[in-house]
Amino acid sequence: MRIALLACLLLLPCSCLSFEARGYGAYMQPRLSGDLALSPDPTTPAGLGVEMKQLGVDADNSPYVRADMEASIVNVSVSAFRFQSSGSGQLGAGFGGIPAGVAVNSDIDILNVKGAVTFDLLDLGIVRVSPGFAIDYTDMDFEVRQVGSVTRERLQVQVPAPLGYVQGEIDLGPVAANIDLGAMRVKLDQVDGTYIDFEAMLRYEPSDNFELIGGYRIITVDGEGFVDGQAYDVDVELAGWFIGGGFTF
Repeated sequence: MRIALLACLLLLPCSCLSFEARGYGAYMQPRLSGDLALSPDPTTPAGLGVEMKQLGVDADNSPYVRADMEASIVNVSVSAFRFQSSGSGQLGAGFGGIPAGVAVNSDIDILNVKGAVTFDLLDLGIVRVSPGFAIDYTDMDFEVRQVGSVTRERLQVQVPAPLGYVQGEIDLGPVAANIDLGAMRVKLDQVDGTYIDFEAMLRYEPSDNFELIGGYRIITVDGEGFVDGQAYDVDVELAGWFIGGGFTF
C-alpha cells in the first residue's frame, strides 16, 4: 500500500491529487465444493479425488473485511475472510493412508487474503475500467481422521498466487457496482495449476460517508503438487455471498 501511494505521488502533482478511502465489514456465508486427492506414499500418484460432501463439509459463517483506496488513477484494495468447517462422512475413494469406504471426521480451515493494485485505463465518470495486478494468498488446511482408528491425514498447502487483475465500476451516484476479476496459471513450489478469483459487489450510500454493500465471491483452485512427500490433486471452489456496510472518507 505504501508503494502504491508513493507511485501516485510521483505521477501527479499534489494539487491534482484526489483521494478517497472506504472500509467495510460484512457477514459472509462461504461454501466449499469440489474434490481433493492425496497419495498414500511418494511413489504413488494422487488418484481419484474425495468429494467435499463425503467429508461432511458444509457452509460456514465468516466475517468478511475489505478496504479500498483511490488516489487519482491508482486504486488499491485489500480483503480477507476465513472458511472453517468440521464434519463427518464416508470416503468414496482412498485419501492418503485412509482406505475408501470408511467413516471419517474432518476439519477444514481456509484463509484468504487478497491485495490488488489497479490503474485507471478508462474513466468516464459513470464507467471505470482499471487493469493491474494482485497477490491472492490462500492457506488451505485439510485434516481427515478415520473413525475408530488412529490413522489420520493432513494436507496443508499455501498458495501465494500472483494474478493478472482487472476492476470495473459503474457509478450512478448513491448506487454503484464493482466487478473484480483475477486469473493466472500458477507454478509454485507446492502447487501447479490455475487460480481464478471473481468478486461482484453492489454499494448503496444512504447517507454521507456511510455505505451498505452486498456481493458474491468465487475462488477456484485447480492444481496439483507435492507436500511432505505425498502427491495431491485439488479441484475446489470456495464461493459465497456477503452483506454488510462501512464508511467512506
